Amino acid sequence: MLQKIMYRINVLKRIQSLVFGVRKLFFVNLFAAVISLVLALMLPAIYSIFVEKVILGGKIKLLIPVVLGYVVIQLANTGIAFLRNYCGYRINNQGTVKMKEKILYNLLHRPFTDYEKINVGEQKMTMDDAVMRMCDFTNTQTVEYAIDYCKMMVLLVLLFIMEWRLALVLVFAIPLTFWLNHIIGKKSKRYNDEDWENNQRMGAWIYSCLNGWRELRALNLEETCQNTFETYAKEHSRIHTIWLRYWVASVLIIPKIKDEFVMQFLLYFLGGILIFNGNITIGVLLVFAQYYSQLVDTVQRVVVADADLQVNTTFYEKALTAMEEKIAENHREKKEVRSFDLVFEHVAFSYETDAADILHNFSMEIKQGERVGIVGESGKGKTTLLKMIVGMLEPTEGTIRFGGEDLRNLSLQMIHRKIGFVLQENMLFNTTIRENLLYGNENATQEQMVQACEKAYIDEFIQSLPDGYETVIGERGIKLSGGQKQRLVLARLFLRDVDMFIFDEATSALDQNAEFMVQQAIRNIDRDKTIIVVSHRKSSLSLCDRQIVL
Repeated sequence: MLQKIMYRINVLKRIQSLVFGVRKLFFVNLFAAVISLVLALMLPAIYSIFVEKVILGGKIKLLIPVVLGYVVIQLANTGIAFLRNYCGYRINNQGTVKMKEKILYNLLHRPFTDYEKINVGEQKMTMDDAVMRMCDFTNTQTVEYAIDYCKMMVLLVLLFIMEWRLALVLVFAIPLTFWLNHIIGKKSKRYNDEDWENNQRMGAWIYSCLNGWRELRALNLEETCQNTFETYAKEHSRIHTIWLRYWVASVLIIPKIKDEFVMQFLLYFLGGILIFNGNITIGVLLVFAQYYSQLVDTVQRVVVADADLQVNTTFYEKALTAMEEKIAENHREKKEVRSFDLVFEHVAFSYETDAADILHNFSMEIKQGERVGIVGESGKGKTTLLKMIVGMLEPTEGTIRFGGEDLRNLSLQMIHRKIGFVLQENMLFNTTIRENLLYGNENATQEQMVQACEKAYIDEFIQSLPDGYETVIGERGIKLSGGQKQRLVLARLFLRDVDMFIFDEATSALDQNAEFMVQQAIRNIDRDKTIIVVSHRKSSLSLCDRQIVL
């Protein structure tokens, strides 16, 4: 138990920064919980006065104070319950939002080489399931647990003061309860961890299916996907069924047998003997029973909280690890690039230490404002070359320079703001055309957007839509044709005012008319902007002043 308490304290220290600004609500919640505890301990005393003084003693004058006391306590409990729910919601909401913000920040600022190792299913479960368990932690495992633990101690003291012999017989079940639930918790954790692994694999698989649904349909793999999903679902069902057995034993079966059968029988049987011998009165037994009932409920909540802590440790650690991930600081000097003259000096690159070089002793120079085509057979390093231009990969040998400055000494964020990609498949969001354009420049005016779209030969199409710029384009722009997507992305780059445009097989999947429209848009790019075109199509390469063959 001490180990679990220390773990709670450790987690609280790790998440305390998340509740900055609402920390006072934590103490308000704690104070309200203490008042609620005092009121809960007063109720049995009210019942005792009512039974012994009013009913058995015949003191009717006490009836009104007793009823008023009961009503006041219940009204106070209602108000305190509202206050605690409000504080708990505010704390949990801010904690959840801040934790997700921090995890997302860490995801978006990882080194480029780390993205190939990311498991999408695990990241989604961390953002959803693990963070949600942490949200529950900030309530049930902190204030609730501390108050229940204190209440359990207070009730034990009160019971021993009232009748130590009866208390001694009844409380022996408490350590037994903690021990049984600890054993069950260890078993449950094993299956909870298995379920996490199964669900993250299923999540990653579903993500792949949704991204590649066209290919799946074209290859007639619907039934295969259905069977794969059923396999994951059956495994989840198997694990959950086993876990459910432990949960039922912990929450239902053990409390029913121990508390509602054995201990209740002992309470009234031994209490009756004590009343018969004149050791206690009926009123004392009534209050004792009330306090003991509260003790049973409190012990059960403490035990369940301990078991949940034990079972959910994996979720807590996943969320905390993702939040606390140390992102390597970018120590590059934030120099302004004087020009976008691009130079590769004797560059070599290989993906593995002992593997053959993809590029070897490669040199090239592209002056700002040039329009250059990059050609070569598959596997010759065209994509690798583009990744090195934007710093996604670093050469194993040689130097890359922008405006005479070594790329390793420049801020990648600044470089990325000045370089724009148009790919075969581009990132478009399931929102309006306007909001997709604003990703290029969030401060762009309507006039600037129209000008950028006119320049990209997409404004006329947008204006023909019933909702114009407010048209929702669907996931990844599915409601647009291939050429319309490319021109919308190009308009977004015009709004961003990039200095270098890179077209990586941007027209390879387009028909002749769509390709012509994209080429017309490319011709509208200012002559002081650098254009790099990677393509197998001669028509696209005809836009270039010269070609570099890999």
